[in-house]
Amino acid sequence: MIRSLRLIFILVAVVAYVFNIKSKRPQAPVPPNATDVQNIKLLLQQQQQDWNNGNLAGFMEGYWQDDSMRFISSKGTRYGHSNTLKAYQKHYPSKAAMGQLKFDLEQVGALAEGSSLAMASGRWEITGSPEAGRGYFSLILKQINGSWKIIADHTWADAP
Repeated sequence: MIRSLRLIFILVAVVAYVFNIKSKRPQAPVPPNATDVQNIKLLLQQQQQDWNNGNLAGFMEGYWQDDSMRFISSKGTRYGHSNTLKAYQKHYPSKAAMGQLKFDLEQVGALAEGSSLAMASGRWEITGSPEAGRGYFSLILKQINGSWKIIADHTWADAP
C-alpha cells in the first residue's frame, strides 16, 4: 500500500514538473485571423467616420451594449455602454465640439488561438475641437453574434 502511494506521488510530481516547465516557455504570439483583423479595422474605421459625422450613437455601436463594458481613462473606470455614451454626450454635446477623430491602428491580434477575443492598440487624435488632444488606446474585443465589439477600452491622453 505504501509502495503504491509512493509510486502515485512520484508520478504526480513528474507530471506537475513537466507541465510547469512547459508553462514557463515563452509563447509565440498567436497569429491573427486575416478576416478578423480586417473586420476589426473596419469597426474602427466606422467609429472614426461616425465620430467625424457627429454621430455619437453610431460611434457607440462599436461597443458591447452591456453593463459590463468598461471604459478606462485617467478619470477612472466607467462601466456600461449607456454610462459611456452619457459621458461622451456631456463632453461632446455637438458635432463642433467633437472635432475630427483619427485612429492610427498599430497592432491587432488574437488573445489565444481559436479565441473569440482580440486586442487592438494604437494612437488617437482629435483636432478642431475645444477638447482637442491625442494619446493612446488599447482595446479588448469580443466576437458577439458574429460581430466584433469592444468590451474594454483603455484610453489615455498625452501630457499637454
